[in-house]
Amino acid sequence: NKAERFNYNKGDYNKFRNLLQTHNWRLEMNDMSTEEAWNYFNRTMEAYTMDCVPKKKHWASNVQGKKPLWMNA
Repeated sequence: NKAERFNYNKGDYNKFRNLLQTHNWRLEMNDMSTEEAWNYFNRTMEAYTMDCVPKKKHWASNVQGKKPLWMNA
């Protein structure tokens, strides 16, 4: 069973940096409460991460987290 995780080593951080720099945070969050602004920030960062950092599949590990499931067979 494989699980997907972000492969941060392969991320396009120039694109990520550009997205962050060109985003008008002040305009977007001007009338938001602190909680609304925090949620907006988190959703935006998640969207940028999904756009700029590829995922790769990893073997799901067992409950102890020591070995992949296929090694227990």
